[in-house]
Amino acid sequence: MTVPHPPRSLSGRLRRAAHTTVAALTVLAGVFAPALSATAATESPSPETGPDVSIVLAPENQGAYTSGLPLAAAIAIDNDGESAAPAGQITLDLGRTALSDRASLLAWLNDGTTAQPLSPLGETASTEVGADAAASASLVVSSALVGELPPGVYPLRATLTFSQTTDGDALDPVTAQSAIIVSATGSTADSAVSALVPITANPSGSILSADELTALTAADGALTLQLSAVAGTGAVLAIDPAIPAAIRALGTATPLSAVDWLQRLETLPNERFLLQFNDADLTAQVSAGLDSPLQPTTLAPFLDPRGFAETDDSATPSPSPDAAPATAELPTDEELTALVGARTNIYWPRGDISPDDLAALSRFVTGSGDPVTVLPSSSFAEGADAAPVAVRADASGATVLVADSALSAALSRVAAEDNPLHRGAPLAEARALRWFTDPQASLLVAFDRNENRSADGLRDALTALSGGHTGTLAELLSASPALVSVSSESSAVRAASVTTLLDGEAQIRDFATILADPAQLTARERLSILSLLAVGEHSTDEDYSAAFGAHRQTTTETLNAVGIQPSNPILISSSVDVPAWLRNDLPYPVTVQLDARPSDPRLEVDGMMTIEGAAATTTRIKIPVTARIASGEVDLIMDLTSPTGVHIGTTQVAQLTVRAEWETIGLIVFGSLAVLLIGAGVVRTVFRRRADARTALAQDAPEPTDR
Repeated sequence: MTVPHPPRSLSGRLRRAAHTTVAALTVLAGVFAPALSATAATESPSPETGPDVSIVLAPENQGAYTSGLPLAAAIAIDNDGESAAPAGQITLDLGRTALSDRASLLAWLNDGTTAQPLSPLGETASTEVGADAAASASLVVSSALVGELPPGVYPLRATLTFSQTTDGDALDPVTAQSAIIVSATGSTADSAVSALVPITANPSGSILSADELTALTAADGALTLQLSAVAGTGAVLAIDPAIPAAIRALGTATPLSAVDWLQRLETLPNERFLLQFNDADLTAQVSAGLDSPLQPTTLAPFLDPRGFAETDDSATPSPSPDAAPATAELPTDEELTALVGARTNIYWPRGDISPDDLAALSRFVTGSGDPVTVLPSSSFAEGADAAPVAVRADASGATVLVADSALSAALSRVAAEDNPLHRGAPLAEARALRWFTDPQASLLVAFDRNENRSADGLRDALTALSGGHTGTLAELLSASPALVSVSSESSAVRAASVTTLLDGEAQIRDFATILADPAQLTARERLSILSLLAVGEHSTDEDYSAAFGAHRQTTTETLNAVGIQPSNPILISSSVDVPAWLRNDLPYPVTVQLDARPSDPRLEVDGMMTIEGAAATTTRIKIPVTARIASGEVDLIMDLTSPTGVHIGTTQVAQLTVRAEWETIGLIVFGSLAVLLIGAGVVRTVFRRRADARTALAQDAPEPTDR
């Protein structure tokens, strides 16, 4: 029975419809709200960051000031933010008490720390600076406002205060520190500062390629610009021999610009010496206990004989451009790395070296003459607090040329700076540092390893403190040595890594016996180690550890680049070929020995097989296997070795299911059945024929007659 519903009112129906609509909208909102939120977040632009302003204070004339003359300074304003910086006011303040020493100078320049009060000199307006833009301002202060200053180095500060606010937030003032140097009237010129300029270039692979050399030695290339900067100066060049080696290794395929660059280098009158190949750090090597520096094992794999072929003009031209040359006398490693006039007995390692390691390094012999080590003044106790150290020193019997650490850092920043206005601050710093040294004492500057220096910056740095004449290496080495004591320590992280790297190299050397030319791997591994140890790379132990880990991973991948890949077939006969595959990920063909042996006597396997694998391919292998009269699960163990017996890759096991003699048993069974069937047919036929014969005889016999 159906129960009748009471009549529904209109208002009730409307309320229920509204509730239903609200519920539906709530569900839809829950479904689509995340997507709508994500879309809104994607489409709405991220808020702009405010101005990011910094300034650089560059006193005129590299900070040199003469009392009684106006004081001029330039201020560079840089805004790296995403919104404009408002206009403001720049004030210039001067400390009227001379700084006492280098330590107080560096504290002022680096942190703005000084105990003396500063007095205002003058001010000037600054303009608005757009987002990711730059501007400059200049300020000239009359001599009356500067006043009389005794000889010394005085702190100078510029402060940029913004006159407006950005988005309601006031911008904090920005400051920059510098210094002015007041010299005594009639003072003699300072002696010149000798400079060591490293010429290096880091390859992307084992050695600089033709494309890299083309870029580096082009008219605007890094190597070309550095030669242009040092030309006409007294700079001593420290050259990575990997550069001339890479140029010569290409033979006739060498880019013309690279040939011209090398000729230009060798004709420069500048003194020069060779760094270690790839500028590898000797401190880490000697700390690891090596008796001599690591050198390339051979550079032969990087030589193309076609680039050194002797041509015969009278011979008929070959129709094939790829035909092998008749003769090709290849250069030796010594010929590839040699450089005219270059010393080979000067070492320039990292400055973090212990006294024992320095003593051991001084016993290394790589060329003519007694070993000489270049170290920064910060390596010695006498160089604490940026104090200057005599340029020629004796440290526990080791002959050392000491580079002024503070001066080297300042001038290296000058050399790296493209903006001439930005170079003014480190130039003033260098001049101020020079003021705190004996004006007649020789000084040595060692520039940072930096293959991307500004040509103008490097020349400004080389000529900044010129005066008198630049001391030659012979003059520096002939100076009376000062006794100094080493206060630095060698990096235990780098020393331990050298031992591990050489262990890995030994594994690569054994592994490489699978190649027709093992040097294709061993030579590259050694150059990779030398590049990892480069002085100019991985300045901190943390960065070095990361690079070392990546190198170890690459070594492991190389050692696992060749291996055997098994299959798991089911044997259904007494003799089969078990398939397997030789995997070769190397770009070179390999020759290996395959040793396959069963885990059970139910299988018999032929002896050692020699397999040749093409480069970067997988080669199919057939392993002849014979099963005895037995069945079951049997493992086929497979190992690869090099022709010299070195184990290659990891042992692989193929699990085989043996069903021995199934084929023979099947043939016997089917043969027996066939014989029985044929025999039965023959017997049946014989009986049938006999029956038919009796029937025929019975039919042909005469019927009996009555007598």
